[in-house]
Amino acid sequence: MAGAGPAGGALPGTRVLRLAGGGAAGGARGGRTYRLPPSRGGGGGGGGGGGAGPSRPEPGGAPVEEPYDLDGVAAAGVLGKGEEVSGRLAREFPGCRVELQGKGARAKVMLSGTAGVVGACRAELDQLVRQYLESPRCDYTHFVSIPLNTPALVSALEDFRERVMALPPEQRPGVDASIFAKPQHFHLTVCMLKLCSEAARRRAREVLRAFDFRDARAAPPRFSLGGLGTFSGRLDRVDVLFMKVAEAEGGRLQTLVDSLSRAFGESGLLLPRDRKERIPVKLHATVINTRFRKGAKGRKGAGRRSHCDCSQIASSLGGWGSGELQLSEVHLSQRGAYRESDGFYLPLEVVGLQ
Repeated sequence: MAGAGPAGGALPGTRVLRLAGGGAAGGARGGRTYRLPPSRGGGGGGGGGGGAGPSRPEPGGAPVEEPYDLDGVAAAGVLGKGEEVSGRLAREFPGCRVELQGKGARAKVMLSGTAGVVGACRAELDQLVRQYLESPRCDYTHFVSIPLNTPALVSALEDFRERVMALPPEQRPGVDASIFAKPQHFHLTVCMLKLCSEAARRRAREVLRAFDFRDARAAPPRFSLGGLGTFSGRLDRVDVLFMKVAEAEGGRLQTLVDSLSRAFGESGLLLPRDRKERIPVKLHATVINTRFRKGAKGRKGAGRRSHCDCSQIASSLGGWGSGELQLSEVHLSQRGAYRESDGFYLPLEVVGLQ
């Protein structure tokens, strides 16, 4: 999948597969080394997707050492801390050395050996990366966003939070200050992305730059926020509470967002389950998300979300509206990283429309 596909190219094999550091905390030293008898051709082990697996390539070509384009966190997720994956690669591709150099997010994957075996090992790693990206173990890293962090909206969201927290606890069961979205992060989401390689991030920037924004620049879509909603339609059992989006110009913002999401899908950067060619993007501006709850592990942990009841909040405070807003920028945003200037998500790319 292009959303974080490794860089192309071939790499080779000798007779050792070594995974330094064993995965997430791997360094260049103290790794595991597997020595196997020289390949005599034929008979590879089972492949990542099942079946008979690839035939074992003959070693050949000049020795090479090349990087495999995959971020450190994703590399640790693919290779793991145990020996199951690394051991299987060693058995299937004797002569290929796979090394995780460094620690954490800064770790890098290096492949070395002779040209034939490393190329086959790289292709198998490509398959493992695709499987990892499509699994819940891999979290989204980036998203396409429409910023809503104007001073007026930031102030209004802060006021909303204060008014909610001023309600008696029995009128806001399960609601505490930790589950509110930070006003500086206020935005509309176009689509979510898993960009775990330099190639994927470069491609995402290209897709955003190449999109046709001419109509939006000529007449920026206007919209407003008003009323509270949930994805389930229930206010008594809420995971995400959001401000609804209203348009008065024939849905021009919705049309633009749907087209932009489709462009990212056609580029191969969206996961299959996130491609919604016939389903409009649900425009929403999140104000509460129980995933933010302090101590909750969310989808990456073993724990489950703890729902909240926003029925009284909606009836008491749901009448707030933003007034008319105008689309001014579209960002390719990085999750978990923020600008010093205003606290909004760090952008990889910004397209201005005014």
